[in-house]
Amino acid sequence: MSLSKKSWAGLFREQFLPNLPVGPIAKHFNRKIGRPTKELFTTCGACILQQIFDLTDSELRAQLAFNQQWHYALDIADQDDHVISLKTFWTIRQIFVYDELASKTFNKITDELIKKFNVSTDLQRLDSVHINSNMACLGRVRLLSRICTNFLKSLKRHFPALYDSLSDTIRTRSQKDEDPDYFGNAKPTAAPRRLLDIALDINELLELFKGNPDVCAKYTYKNMQRVFFEHCSIENEKVVVKPAKEIPSDSWQNPSDPDASYDGHKG
Repeated sequence: MSLSKKSWAGLFREQFLPNLPVGPIAKHFNRKIGRPTKELFTTCGACILQQIFDLTDSELRAQLAFNQQWHYALDIADQDDHVISLKTFWTIRQIFVYDELASKTFNKITDELIKKFNVSTDLQRLDSVHINSNMACLGRVRLLSRICTNFLKSLKRHFPALYDSLSDTIRTRSQKDEDPDYFGNAKPTAAPRRLLDIALDINELLELFKGNPDVCAKYTYKNMQRVFFEHCSIENEKVVVKPAKEIPSDSWQNPSDPDASYDGHKG
């Protein structure tokens, strides 16, 4: 018993159990109609523990039936409460979702834990705030090729005569976007060479249209200019691709989100 009290089970019994939304859930059941419900503290608490330990429904039933730490955490005195049907859990979870009790319970228990452990929430470390995006993480080859392709497509749409004046080598870039052998799918060993090829193409396009204010005003041209100078430099009149470690963390990560940056420490 003392071991359980000193473990997570003791904390759950003292801080979680009294703050479970038993009252709001009990309103969904009638005292006179239907079968008697299982003990609501047990069923609610078990649903919370299922999420904490990431358990399937069958694993949830097994833990509730045989795990003494769970019995202590849920303060189960009656052995009849050790075995609960899956349908009961489904009903309780449904109420949690439909009545929006999950977030309310989470916030309430969090506040109680903050009080218990005397945690100050006045200040927060800036580096503790980290957002992971669902957008695709593009490698350098794919990023530069995508930017180059976007410019060529825009040029073809708005300035067809200028597009037709380009060399066949560059014009085919916009026609290979779905080709599995396009730059974006280069093998690792071929990537450095292809990265330089794209950089040379982009530099040629930038130089070719830098005197055309209408083309320079297009955001696709500005995007191409930005990405080129983030990843490349001109040394002795030659295009040089910067080493990956020299690329700043606020460099462009994906054409879909110009403001997205990269956390070099957390990835």
